Amino acid sequence: MAKASSWVRHVESFVDSSRSSEQQKASINAIAELVKNDLLTIEGLVRELELYLTTNDSVIRARGILLLAEVLAQLHSKPLHHASIHFLIGFFTSRLADWQALHGALVGCLVLLRRKKDVGMVMGNDARTLAHSCLENVQIQSLALHDRKLCFELFRCLLDMHPEDVATLGEDLVHGICAAIDQEKDPRCLMDAFHIVRNLARLYPEPSGPVGGYASELFEVLSCYFPVHFTHLKVDDTGILREDLSEALMHAFCASPFFEEFAIPLLLDKLSSSLHLAKLDSLKYLGSCILWYGANRMSKHAKKLWFSLKDVIFHFPRNSSILVPKSIEEKDSLSYQIAEEALKCLRAAISQFSNSDDDPFSSLIINDEDIEMSFLSGTEGRSYECMSEESQRKIIAVGSILCELVKASGPSNEHARDHYQWLTFSSDMTYNGRLNFGALYLSVELLSSCRDLAVAAQDSSEFILHSEWCSLLQGLQILVTFPKNSLQASTSLWKPALEALFQIGLFVGKSHDPEKRRSYEIIVLEKILSLPWLEALYSIGSTAVEFMLRVIQELERVIFSSFIKIYIKDGKTLIQLFDFIPVRCFHGTHPSWCKRTERFEEVGMRFVQCVWNQIESDADFKIGLEKRRICSFLFQDISDALMMTTKLVVSGCRVEKQVLIVQKAYSILLSKKFFPPEQLAFPSVEESLRLMPCLNQLSRKDALFVSLFASVLLALNPKTPIPDTSLILRFLMLYLLKGCSSAAQALGSLLNKWSLHDTTEPTAFILEEAIELILDKGLLEIIDDALKICSVDAGHQLLTHGLVGLSWIGKGLLMRGHEKAEKVIRLLLKCLLLPDNMKTTSSGENISVESGQDKHILVARSAADAFHVLLCDSEDCLNKKFHATVRPLYQQRFFSAVMPAMLSSIKDCKSQTTRTLRLTTKAYIVKLDTTPLAAVITESRKVVSFILDALSVLSLESQSKEMVYGLLLVLSGIITVENEREAAMENAPIIISCLIGLISYPHMMLVRETAVQCLMAMSELPHVLRAVSRALDDIKRPVRLEAARCRQAWASIASRSLHC
Repeated sequence: MAKASSWVRHVESFVDSSRSSEQQKASINAIAELVKNDLLTIEGLVRELELYLTTNDSVIRARGILLLAEVLAQLHSKPLHHASIHFLIGFFTSRLADWQALHGALVGCLVLLRRKKDVGMVMGNDARTLAHSCLENVQIQSLALHDRKLCFELFRCLLDMHPEDVATLGEDLVHGICAAIDQEKDPRCLMDAFHIVRNLARLYPEPSGPVGGYASELFEVLSCYFPVHFTHLKVDDTGILREDLSEALMHAFCASPFFEEFAIPLLLDKLSSSLHLAKLDSLKYLGSCILWYGANRMSKHAKKLWFSLKDVIFHFPRNSSILVPKSIEEKDSLSYQIAEEALKCLRAAISQFSNSDDDPFSSLIINDEDIEMSFLSGTEGRSYECMSEESQRKIIAVGSILCELVKASGPSNEHARDHYQWLTFSSDMTYNGRLNFGALYLSVELLSSCRDLAVAAQDSSEFILHSEWCSLLQGLQILVTFPKNSLQASTSLWKPALEALFQIGLFVGKSHDPEKRRSYEIIVLEKILSLPWLEALYSIGSTAVEFMLRVIQELERVIFSSFIKIYIKDGKTLIQLFDFIPVRCFHGTHPSWCKRTERFEEVGMRFVQCVWNQIESDADFKIGLEKRRICSFLFQDISDALMMTTKLVVSGCRVEKQVLIVQKAYSILLSKKFFPPEQLAFPSVEESLRLMPCLNQLSRKDALFVSLFASVLLALNPKTPIPDTSLILRFLMLYLLKGCSSAAQALGSLLNKWSLHDTTEPTAFILEEAIELILDKGLLEIIDDALKICSVDAGHQLLTHGLVGLSWIGKGLLMRGHEKAEKVIRLLLKCLLLPDNMKTTSSGENISVESGQDKHILVARSAADAFHVLLCDSEDCLNKKFHATVRPLYQQRFFSAVMPAMLSSIKDCKSQTTRTLRLTTKAYIVKLDTTPLAAVITESRKVVSFILDALSVLSLESQSKEMVYGLLLVLSGIITVENEREAAMENAPIIISCLIGLISYPHMMLVRETAVQCLMAMSELPHVLRAVSRALDDIKRPVRLEAARCRQAWASIASRSLHC
């Protein structure tokens, strides 16, 4: 054990009030450490402190008691014996009568009360003795702020942890608390005081108890603080806001039902206050009190409560937009908050009274003359434009009140329905040729409230759909069938009506009642199916699996029953239908449906089979396409939509279904006259190519089949077997060379997903055999030969189509990490370098095939586009949606492999046109959407100069604006990454010169904005300021804003340098 002489000096240091606070704190810590380490017992400490604790010198006594309390505060987690705690709490309790040492005594009592049970806590008898002593000896309101705060915390802790023990104090406790709170003004003390009142109400719930007997006095003390007047202009150190204090007072108001006879009259009286804040608080408190006091106690206030709320709701400020704020600022305004709270309060009242037997509150609303008159005047047949502002405000107020009545509960809903039976709509909602705005508005609002009630009650047995509501449902269905543009603000009526039907459908769809489902199907679904609006079809269909299946089946029927008529006469409608089926029905808001049920797979399977049947057997289809002229652009749009639909549907099918789809397509392929299989028997691709017809020589029907067949193949699962692999690969390769881009994508997808395992199929290939057929003996050989004759038009066309195919095949191999991808890349580089490797025949820069000028640059352009395909993500194929194989970091590896060759080729290039092409190609590779920034930054020293060259060249062409923006993002990354800024600083003058030019880039606002951001990152260089000043006058605000930030950053740097 430590000797007293070793630590008594710490006691003397603390007791000496002349010592600094740091020294006193160090003394406390030193003594506490001795006790924690069992070098000093708490009993030994008290013995040694006896002189300090009992001396007649009030200053030393107060310091000694505080020392003991502060040491105990440091020992909150150290276990203490029950006898020690009993002795200590008794000592501190006795010291509450010593007003000169009161602070230390309060600290000690509070520290001991807060101890947990597992380390030793104050027992019940000691807590009761402490509470009695505090009530008898401490006059709280005569104390300083800090001691008052300790007293309130003490009572709060006693009521939280020892309620049963202090409950025996009865009226003395309640009276003492009233005296303690009275006239208190500090927010921190009041927060504790209001919490104490809540605990007291829970402690004495009986009418004859102390709170019931002292309810008038207790509420009188509380009422002085309503409404809360908060004089603090900002949050103080405790973080207490006015809203926090007001909420705590509200909970105190609601704490006991015995406050009702005093609180409700006060709150109703404050509703007439001219102060918006007082009115807002009154509504909040009323709504909460109604819920806590209950219907029985509130029944005597029902009439006055209704008239007060009606007065507030009917007299909103003229410029207040009730229920529908037009902006965030309006929503935050006090007027809107008052409107919102008034409706919440009304909702609480209706909800409480509707559970009573007679429901007096609903009767007051329904039988109110003002409601009746406003209701009739608002629905007398005027249009929105003819209504005065007062009438508009009243009809909206009536609608708001009735909505709360309808959606509060089943009984109040039924009460309103019986009274307003006119809401069983007729189909005539017009007056003198104009739509009746008031009737429509009330109809939509009330039926939307019915929807909310149905959704809220979907897990409850309380709400039952009555047969009378079928007529209301029919009215809502009539409303949603109005054309969107039939009246002003039509969207605000049409969309809520559709949303109401959607929510009711969700409720019906989740129920297990077949009668409800059948009613909804007959009343709503059958009518919606006849509408020409896909939005309504999707919304209603998505409420249940069965309903969506009906929608899709109806769409299929419409499409395929008159396929040719729609195809020819209304191609745009067909495009929308094709878009709708896969994107909304199979990949929309509820795609999990497709995975949970095989029925959707059957629907998709049937759709694809119908497409094959149309192409295979419909002679009218062929005649219609050939005899009737369809715009080629529209035909292409329809074909693209149909192909995307087919791909999405096929990709969602299981392997077994995909096998059937492929087999069907393969049988059609074999039956085509334009494609006799014997034409592919020639060993030479050139010979087969000569015999195969070009796409423009095929009928539109056959050309569509080729594209659809390729679309199916690229969407297949890797496990789906392909019949007669050799035949299909040759077919795709030949039509790739004929210019069919879908065939190129299909080949790339097949090679990307080709299984590495051997197959038992006699006509199947392993991956290496397929690559040899397509590349080594196919495209690579053909392209090499074509490069030698590219001055001939036919050779040039073949070469261009071959490079397109090579780009997709190379992409597929690159994504799976196959070594043959390098061979493809080398050939593309060879084509890109072609103009410098061969003698050109033209000196002009604008070269075209028709003019007979040099074809080499066009080949190089095709190669540049191929590099773009290699690295950019594609929505059409080779993505996860279509089961592509993607090896991690393939883009980074490509960047590292290609960059040296590209940089050297750009350096050695002499022609401006070819230099531009190579810069464009390199830009494709460096852009952030193709290569991750981390990979580019590691080579920043080599890349920066290229980026600057590319920006200077490409910024001259408006069609390259996306490329310029992408490169600028890469440059900004290099500039802003702290560890890689050396490359930027080495090229600072060139970078700044380039950025200054881009500040006035006319083709894209984002480029100008990003250029200013880059300049701001380099604003440590003083000559930036002159350039930024020009951007301050830009026509776009974001650019001006970034320029101002840049100037501010530079000025800050300059200011710091002046003060150094």
